Amino acid sequence: MATACTSGHFLARFIDPEPAKCSISASPISCSRQSIHFFHHKYQSCSLSMNGCQGDPRAPIGTIETRTFPTVPSPALAMDTLNSAISQLKSDPPPFTSGIIRLQVPIQQKIEAIDWLHAQHYHLLPRCFFSGRTRTGIGNSDIFNGNGHNSTPKTHNLVSVAGVGSAVFFRHINPFSYSDWKSIKRFLSNKCPLIRAYGAIRFDARSNISSEWKDFGSFYFMVPQILNDRLS
Repeated sequence: MATACTSGHFLARFIDPEPAKCSISASPISCSRQSIHFFHHKYQSCSLSMNGCQGDPRAPIGTIETRTFPTVPSPALAMDTLNSAISQLKSDPPPFTSGIIRLQVPIQQKIEAIDWLHAQHYHLLPRCFFSGRTRTGIGNSDIFNGNGHNSTPKTHNLVSVAGVGSAVFFRHINPFSYSDWKSIKRFLSNKCPLIRAYGAIRFDARSNISSEWKDFGSFYFMVPQILNDRLS
């Protein structure tokens, strides 16, 4: 399935409709352009991101929605559908100054999340991978979703997630606060439970940060630009 931010972001996601499912997402956020490869197919996107903690956590987002397209047999055809949809959004942009629009393109081909992540060669972009500790999927402590309870609907149970790049990230050197939680929450919606922020918080945010962890800060969460979900 794919998700696009009307402020220049988009998140593309593909799902396998078989019992073992996956999805892929991408999301540009500026006028700086780059090519992101999905296997051997080029995908034009933007490379920069924004820190969502620097905005007003009380400010509403213009739109958060999902648009679903017909199932296709291969990633290549899904990319064609996605690129066409992105072009349509660029030529006729929604009447909002901010938000996320996810464009969903189900695919029949099975794609393993970890294999997809290893195939990506954009090492300067942030990456994430989460795998559920149990057969029921990814635990609640590693993600924020839009329903306020960090739970996953049974129809969208995540087994593993691989992401590259960030449409928006959330980071601060100060300990995680309620204001930071509100900053993340305003980009999510219970109407679109698979738009999620993935990340973690330091165990002791008041201790000295070693040099290798300074870029992480006290916490780091991201809504990936390109996301591969393995669904059960």
